[in-house]
Amino acid sequence: MSWQDRDNSQILQEEMVSEYPFIQYVNDGGSLEPRETTGGFAMSAEQAELLKATPNGAVEHTLIFSTGESESVFFTDWLRFVPLATRFAWVKDGNRLGGFVDGARGKLQALGYVETESGYVGPVMLTVKGMASKDLAQALREHRQAVRKATQGKAPSSFFAVLLHAGEPAMRGTKQKSRATPIVRSNEFDPDVDYIGDELADLIEAEWELYKQWAAAWEHNPGPNGDGELADGDVPVEEEGAAPTDAPAKAGKADAVPATESTKRLLTALMRGKGFTPDAIDSTLDGITADAAQALLAELKRQG
Repeated sequence: MSWQDRDNSQILQEEMVSEYPFIQYVNDGGSLEPRETTGGFAMSAEQAELLKATPNGAVEHTLIFSTGESESVFFTDWLRFVPLATRFAWVKDGNRLGGFVDGARGKLQALGYVETESGYVGPVMLTVKGMASKDLAQALREHRQAVRKATQGKAPSSFFAVLLHAGEPAMRGTKQKSRATPIVRSNEFDPDVDYIGDELADLIEAEWELYKQWAAAWEHNPGPNGDGELADGDVPVEEEGAAPTDAPAKAGKADAVPATESTKRLLTALMRGKGFTPDAIDSTLDGITADAAQALLAELKRQG
C-alpha cells in the first residue's frame, strides 16, 4: 500500500486543526500605508496564499510594525464572517499564560468562514487582542442572540453570517491610552439573507468535532504565543482586567460613525455594476454613515 492510499488519517486531521490561515485585527489605521481613518481586518499576503482567497472588499496595503519592519497585507474595514468557535488566553512576554497576571493582554481567536468574491472560504482564524477581544466577544454574543430571536431557537448561529465593521476610533486603555478602533456588529440581520446555504451548513455539521478540538487546544495549556498572528502584531493598546464574559456591555452609537473609504469603494463598484450613474453614486455615498452603508451593501447583495 502506498502513502497515497492513506488519505483518512486522523493524525492529519488533527495537524490541520492548528494550521488554519488567519486574519488579524489592526487597531490603528495609522499603522497602514496608505493610511486609513480607522483600523480593521488585515490578512497577510502569505496567509491569503494559504487560503487561496482574500476577504471581500480587501485592498492591498503595507502594515508597518512598531519595530519599523513592514508586511504586505490585504485590508478591509468590514468583514462578513461565519463564527464557529472561539478560544481566549492571556499573553505576556511572548507566552500564552494559564491565567491573568499583571501586564498581560487578552487574546481572542474566532474560527469561522469568511466571505470572499467567490463565496465563503475557510476555516480561517480571526485574531484580536486587547480591548478588541471584548468587542468581538460582545459582537458574537449579539449575533447568537439575534439568530436565536429570529429563528425562535430553531437554528444555530453558525449557520448565519455576521457583519463586523470598524467603529469610530477612540483613545482606549486602562493605564496607557492609545488610539484604537472598536469592532462593531451591524444591527442588520435577516436569516433568509444571512443563511450560508445547505452545502456549507452540511460541511460545518460534519466537521464540528474538529472545531471543538481547535477551541479546546488552549485550555489549561500555556505555551509560546504566536499562533494566528503577525510577527510583531499591531501597536499595543494597554488592557488589563477580566477576560471577555457573557455580561452585556453598552454598545456605542454606530449610526453616528461615518462609513470608511474602503467601504465606499466597495459600494461604488457594486453600484456601477448595477448601472447607477456617477452622480447618483456620489449623491448616495456623500456623508453616508457606517450603518447606512452596511444596510445598502446588504440590499445590493440581496438584489444579486
